[in-house]
Amino acid sequence: MNLKRVDLTSMWKLVFLCTLLIVTKSSSITEGNCVGSSTDDGIITILSIDGGGVKGIIPSTILVELESMLQDLDGDDARIVDYFDMIAGTSTGAVIGGFLTTPNGNGRPFYVFPTFDIKLLNPVIFTSTKAKTDEYMDALLSDAIIGSGSPPLAYQPHYFNICTSYLVCKEFNLFDGAVIANNPVDTLSSSEANFANATKANLLRLGETAQELLNQNLTSFDPSINRFVPVPNGGTTREALLK
Repeated sequence: MNLKRVDLTSMWKLVFLCTLLIVTKSSSITEGNCVGSSTDDGIITILSIDGGGVKGIIPSTILVELESMLQDLDGDDARIVDYFDMIAGTSTGAVIGGFLTTPNGNGRPFYVFPTFDIKLLNPVIFTSTKAKTDEYMDALLSDAIIGSGSPPLAYQPHYFNICTSYLVCKEFNLFDGAVIANNPVDTLSSSEANFANATKANLLRLGETAQELLNQNLTSFDPSINRFVPVPNGGTTREALLK
């Protein structure tokens, strides 16, 4: 499967807090009959939202801005979920993804919520495709989200059972998906990077940080020098999103 990462650029300076992926369509992804932006051109769009406690304000602010742009283009009824085939989230990202994918009409996009089973010492990844094909993975959306958002130093594992139609049950003891699938956020100050810092001042600062990222000049990651470099004539991140 060919995979291409489309840089949300200046936002990426937070190291993947919110990432847009485009992949070449494959049967393993599409068998969930997801709804979203895919057409017959073989392209699937994926929105990945990482964890980080209160830092979830940053990708949330960016997504609100993006949805506003889409509504300007396509009308007031446009929603983020209409433009993505898959939405993935870890920890706080799972909570945001849950809000985005919970439908009030027909259907929902494909979702992926990573967790870690502390009893089995194995990662557990809940997806809408697995839920349709494996009764043991047909968890309540709330259980998948809570399991993906339970950091081990702050909470007890989230415990629940999933029982099949034959009344055979499987036990889950889940910790935060960040144990296996989070990304570092090393460009924030120490106070901003503290997921427990929910003071009013820090929450407001995180919202301001998101706006600053949107207004920064477009950059892309250059692996040869291991850093972000300006994109010639790229404009700002906000302008790039609008394109």
